[in-house]
Amino acid sequence: MNAGKILPIVKITRLLILPVVFSVIVISCKNDIETINALTNEVDLPSVSGFNIEIFYTDSGLLKGKIIAPEANDYSRIDEPYTEFPKGIKVLFYNAGGTQQSYIRANYAIFYKKTQLWEGKGQVLAENPGEGKKLETEHIFWDQKAKRIYSEEFATYTSRDGVSYGENGFEANEDLSQWRMKGYRGKINVRDGIQNEEQNP
Repeated sequence: MNAGKILPIVKITRLLILPVVFSVIVISCKNDIETINALTNEVDLPSVSGFNIEIFYTDSGLLKGKIIAPEANDYSRIDEPYTEFPKGIKVLFYNAGGTQQSYIRANYAIFYKKTQLWEGKGQVLAENPGEGKKLETEHIFWDQKAKRIYSEEFATYTSRDGVSYGENGFEANEDLSQWRMKGYRGKINVRDGIQNEEQNP
C-alpha cells in the first residue's frame, strides 16, 4: 500500500471525528447554559409567596401594627433578603389602647429585612384621621426601628391648620404627631382672623 492510498482514508477519518467532537461540545455548552439558567431562575424566584395576607407585629405584647397586602413575595436566598409587595400595601398603626391611630398606603412596597426599612412608591398616603392629618407623596420610607417616616420627594401635608408643601420631602413620626417639611412653603389658617397666611420660610 502506497502513500497515495492512505491519504484519502485519513481525510475521511478526520471528517468523522470532527462532527462527534463538535456534538460533544454543543451538548456540553447546552447543559452548562441550562444549569446556569436553572440556578439563576431559582435565585430569582421567591422563597415564599402569599396572597391576601395580614401580618401583625407587636411590641412587649401589645399590638403595634398590621400589614395588609393582596400579594407578598419573600426573597431569602440572597445576600440582602427582602419582601416585595408588588400590588400595594396598607400598614395600620395602633396606640397603646389597641385603637387604630394612623395608616400608610402605597401602590408598591418593599421591606429590607436587615435594616428593617420599608419603601413605598406610587400614590403614597399617610393619614391620621382622628387628628385630621394627612401626608401625600410618590415615594416614602418607613424606618420601623426609629418609628419614623420620611421622603426626599415633593410632599403635601394637610391638617386642620392648613396645607403645607415640602419641595424636598418631609420627616415625621409614624403616627404624624410630629412632622417637618423640607423646602417648606404653605398656607396656615389664622384661626382668629379671616384670611390665610402664605409662608415660605
